[in-house]
Amino acid sequence: MLRLLSGSLVAVLALLALNALAYGAFYLADSAGGLREFGLDAAAGMGPGALHLVSMVGIGLLGFAGFAVLAIVRLLRGDRSGVGVALVLGAVYLALGGYFAFSRNAVDALIYGGFGVLVTVLAGVQRRAS
Repeated sequence: MLRLLSGSLVAVLALLALNALAYGAFYLADSAGGLREFGLDAAAGMGPGALHLVSMVGIGLLGFAGFAVLAIVRLLRGDRSGVGVALVLGAVYLALGGYFAFSRNAVDALIYGGFGVLVTVLAGVQRRAS
């Protein structure tokens, strides 16, 4: 049972890392394109500050990808600290999902909140079982 939980958590964390890596790299490499992702048009006169903030979001997402990989490595080595890292990452994604829900952005709320629920529940059950 514990092995199935750990494998499921690793799989969800791998998907989360892939998603965060893809969006983070995109926001960092193409800030104007990132503005369009947030529903803003860069041609409408967005200042350099807006582009800077999109790049910072990209760096944050790359950090989330890094923490997901850290949790995966720890879990595969049998280190219990991987569960703790996953719980923190899950809580952050739950907060992001809540923010997007209150902002009435249903797609992002489902993506980030879904990852948050899956990671938090799987990590919490695994922590309880071990």
